[in-house]
Amino acid sequence: MELNEVIEGCLKGNRLCQSELYLSYHNLAHRTVKKYVKDDMDVEDIVQNGFVKLYHCIGRYDMKGNFDGWIYRIFKNMSIDFLRKNKIYFINCEDIDIVIEDVYDHSEEKLKDIKLAIEKIPDYYKTVVNMFYFDDLTHKEIGRRLQINEGTSKAYLHRAKQKLIKILKNKIYEK
Repeated sequence: MELNEVIEGCLKGNRLCQSELYLSYHNLAHRTVKKYVKDDMDVEDIVQNGFVKLYHCIGRYDMKGNFDGWIYRIFKNMSIDFLRKNKIYFINCEDIDIVIEDVYDHSEEKLKDIKLAIEKIPDYYKTVVNMFYFDDLTHKEIGRRLQINEGTSKAYLHRAKQKLIKILKNKIYEK
């Protein structure tokens, strides 16, 4: 079934089309939420609630933009809302001045190890790392979305890098 047909069916409340949409986009939704939330039960709850929300607001999709990107945004925002609602606090550290150095190695093995290490750090650090590196947001945008100061976002990224370095320090990569 074509995406346009599935969307039209979802607009009409067609369960078969809703199921098709769910099966087609469940993995994207799950990966997106997992970037922000560690607990698997919470991830599944957010994904389920996200699809309910998606079915209700699918009429807002204008059929012009990238549908995957639209879905990604819904689930990313649901994850951030979950963190806020469940009182994952973001402590303000606005007076900290940090020099951020971005080192990015494109080797697949290293990238895989980094993603696994990101899963091990606290949610508030993980959220900032994901928003900064994977969503390409500035610290100002991160601060606005998480309702924290820009300096706090920088501090969390710095602390996350320190934790990631500790986790990854014994890894050896061959060129």
